[in-house]
Amino acid sequence: RDPKSGELEGLSYEFNLCEALATWEQ
Repeated sequence: RDPKSGELEGLSYEFNLCEALATWEQ
């Protein structure tokens, strides 16, 4: 498993988290 893809997965996961928070805030 290549670490770069894992890094991207983590980034997209955190991004989704921020998206969810922003949605709840409204």
